[in-house]
Amino acid sequence: MRLLLSQVALLGSLGLGAQAQATRPDTVATRAQVLETTCALFPAAARLPNVLPKAQQRAARFTPTAAQALVAEQALGQVNLLNVNSGRKSGQDSAYACAISQRLGQYYRQYYGFYNQRRQPCLFINFLGDVAFTGEEIGLRPRPPGYVPYWLRQYVFIGDGGDNHWSIYYNLATGQFSQYWHNLDLGGG
Repeated sequence: MRLLLSQVALLGSLGLGAQAQATRPDTVATRAQVLETTCALFPAAARLPNVLPKAQQRAARFTPTAAQALVAEQALGQVNLLNVNSGRKSGQDSAYACAISQRLGQYYRQYYGFYNQRRQPCLFINFLGDVAFTGEEIGLRPRPPGYVPYWLRQYVFIGDGGDNHWSIYYNLATGQFSQYWHNLDLGGG
């Protein structure tokens, strides 16, 4: 698969305010535009979500690149979400997979890199239909200088969010997706 790096437009690192710099600037994601989608590439120092199995939470980490996100995004356009996980599927699973496929380009993405037990580079990708989570982001409070949006600072978990929140793993070495889940269904979809 030939990568078209010209399709990857990095928006550069974010200017951080004094408060964000004092907290943990080493965990703030770099915002990137990949194939017309907005992605957050989290550094290796960023904490992996608690919803992941303990093995992945303790795994060796790496910072995903825009080129790695591009590979995953190109593969994502070809995957049938219903076939990612084995097991029985419900009508709700089918409805979510269909809705997600129709809205695929509208989601914001959070990318985390880790190595699996075979030392293969993998991505945990978290998809968000909306990224306005704080008073500053919904217009209730003014944004201070250097404000960094919430979704670029940490993993966002939306309980009972319908098709607005879902996640999946992508193995960069094998080109395979796994562990697709949506709407609190941590076992798969």
